[in-house]
Amino acid sequence: MKFLGWGLALALGVRAHAADAQQAVGRETPASTAERRHFDAQQAHIGALTGLAVPGGSIGVYLEVNVWDRLALGAGAGVGLPGPSGGGYARLRPIVWGGGHEQVLSAITIEAGYAYMMYGGGDPFADVHILPCMADDGCPLPPHYVSVPTHVGAVSIGLEHSLPNGFSFRYGLGWGHLLATPKWRCERDGSPYNCTESAGHPPAHDFLVLNFGFSHSLGI
Repeated sequence: MKFLGWGLALALGVRAHAADAQQAVGRETPASTAERRHFDAQQAHIGALTGLAVPGGSIGVYLEVNVWDRLALGAGAGVGLPGPSGGGYARLRPIVWGGGHEQVLSAITIEAGYAYMMYGGGDPFADVHILPCMADDGCPLPPHYVSVPTHVGAVSIGLEHSLPNGFSFRYGLGWGHLLATPKWRCERDGSPYNCTESAGHPPAHDFLVLNFGFSHSLGI
């Protein structure tokens, strides 16, 4: 009977400790989840973005709002060799990790954007000569396409990193496409020219998109 009493007491004690541990786990799980920072904790950002593979290159500024931990909306304007541009975008964060105490919050991103921009044009350095022109005709430039306004759509996949001090960095690789065929124009020596085969093929409707951006929280 004495050993039976000890066994009963031990069983009751293990059961009580198991119940306490289960309650502790239940209490700790929400707390540990809450420790991770969220992208929408810093809702508004202002930053700069560069397009390294966009035809003619581009650099600009943008304003972005994290409407949700997994979604950001933004708009911006910039300029490149072909001319000015402006548009908007939406960026999803399907996979998020990090963001614990003093840790970088990171995400894999999928971004879709639209831009109204100047596109096309010939070589901007075609009239730059290292050696002086020796030809009798003055070395005229060949006919070429000039930049025209057009609608462009783009999608990309990338990475985003948010630091505890409010700075964020992102970069992505993707594909751009002309949403409508522009009314191409050609020139020769600064004068209008008929876009014939001598002007070459029209600028491509599809192109590579490679971008890098950084921003800082506005404290909102």
